[in-house]
Amino acid sequence: MRAPEGARARRNVTGSAGAALLAALLLLVAGCIAESAGSTPRRRAVHRAPVAAAQPAAEVAGADGPVAPSTAKAGAGQGLRLIAWNMEWLADEPGRGTLKRAVSDYHALAGYAAEIDPDIAVLQEVAGEEAVQRVFDSSRYHIYLTQETGVQRVALVWKKSIDLNVIDELEELGPGGLRESPDALVTVPGGSFRLLGVHLKSSCFSDNLVTTRKDACITLRGQMEIVEAWMEARQAEGTPFAVLGDFNRRFSDRDDAWANLNDGSPAGFKLVAPTVGQTAHCRDGRYKDFIDHIVMSDSLARRMVPGSFQQWNYRSWDPPVLSDHCPIGVNLR
Repeated sequence: MRAPEGARARRNVTGSAGAALLAALLLLVAGCIAESAGSTPRRRAVHRAPVAAAQPAAEVAGADGPVAPSTAKAGAGQGLRLIAWNMEWLADEPGRGTLKRAVSDYHALAGYAAEIDPDIAVLQEVAGEEAVQRVFDSSRYHIYLTQETGVQRVALVWKKSIDLNVIDELEELGPGGLRESPDALVTVPGGSFRLLGVHLKSSCFSDNLVTTRKDACITLRGQMEIVEAWMEARQAEGTPFAVLGDFNRRFSDRDDAWANLNDGSPAGFKLVAPTVGQTAHCRDGRYKDFIDHIVMSDSLARRMVPGSFQQWNYRSWDPPVLSDHCPIGVNLR
């Protein structure tokens, strides 16, 4: 774990009055550090100006009228809800970044987040903590972002009632401007498990990873080997696990990448991904193949609530800038 970033200004103080002032300042700093350490289970402390609270989606007018989220929480009484959601270049502020979303777009995204009501969310393509706070209520959720400095970072978001601790980051997945992956331990009444959030290399959606010479595929093959090694290490420990996020790969029974991951080696190693064999309906069928996945060890998949896997599609009047990915999720007992 890395120490929290930050710097302290130090000033040379002389004489008895200076010594007293220095002692008072040190006590004040120590108190602030103690308070920060006990309040948020994140590796780094981030102190930034408050972000305006997101308005409910019902207050956001669309082309066909207001967006009204479901009156019932989707995850209520359904166990632990895990979701993966690529938010497509989510900038810290409206009008900035690649997509330059309007304030109403952030409000619409916040409406979906409230409707889905995840216990744990793995997000991709977020610029910073302010971006996440515009979608997820920071009074209810903790937020952790990878340590890299790009604008397509991976974030973990979890309810404050959930015991989740970020152990480390799989930095090997992030050389050369690629995205690093947060590795966390989740402890819940049903039993603890490890969680890895990923955003892998794009532009190799279905090519054969063994025979292709495409640069993107060579990079993705190396990343898949790193993810597989992480999975096999958890299997050797006897620890249930989930790897979720944007794999940028169309997993199917005919896909060599999926077959290599789920090859039964070492003995007893078995993976479950509810997206395999399913047709995606994101953007009303515009994207028919899943590239976002929730891959679980067989031991964790046995805790999945039957029929709980789903993809949340956007409404017909939503602007295309919300995201080119739809959130997916499962519920665990």
